[in-house]
Amino acid sequence: EEVREEFKRNGRDFEYCSDSEGGAEHVQNIRRKKPKKPLKTECVFCKNNGELECFYKGHILKDANGKTRCPVL
Repeated sequence: EEVREEFKRNGRDFEYCSDSEGGAEHVQNIRRKKPKKPLKTECVFCKNNGELECFYKGHILKDANGKTRCPVL
């Protein structure tokens, strides 16, 4: 009984959805999605290799499609 009272104060209750309704599958899909990282505005490769700031801030390592944009590479 004590656990039920604590749950009423702190827990969350959701309507039951059977597996056949796709509820569990939907939750798994939500968990798999990772938020996209914002694109860097500088080349991390050149920065880590000690290049001048004016050089490594002039380009990016990879674009949004994953294509390498660093002129050194």
